[in-house]
Amino acid sequence: MLRAEAHLDREFDPKYTKENLGVQIKFATNEDVEHFELSNDSNPNQKITVLRFSIDTGVRFVALGKEADEKPLVRAEIAATFAADYLIKQKEAVDDEGVTAFAQNVVYHVWPYWREFIHTTSGRLRLPGAILPMYQPKKARSEDSQSDQESVPAEY
Repeated sequence: MLRAEAHLDREFDPKYTKENLGVQIKFATNEDVEHFELSNDSNPNQKITVLRFSIDTGVRFVALGKEADEKPLVRAEIAATFAADYLIKQKEAVDDEGVTAFAQNVVYHVWPYWREFIHTTSGRLRLPGAILPMYQPKKARSEDSQSDQESVPAEY
């Protein structure tokens, strides 16, 4: 994990509130893939090539009952940037097209760690349980497939 943060609104105490909260989710793959080399501890003359993919994640707990055109009132937020590092054994066998194709798999590797992080962190903050769904690739949205859970967008 490269970064993690959590905060509560100053006027919100999850222990004593009866406020109905909705959940918004953020999960975005960073387009920039880092390539770097490290020294091999067992063989100092050999370098190890690594690909690093970064994924920005977050969950916001928002007050329900706002009008559809109003900005949601964020009561708490948990955010993290995950790094998924992959060892490249044959550097010459990896091209940009292959890296782009492989990037689609990275979300499957990171998603379970993100789910666990949100679950444990929300528990420590005494927030309502935010059990995230299993990962499903985004589909093209149509107007009739959009769900508005009491005027709170599912993503931010």
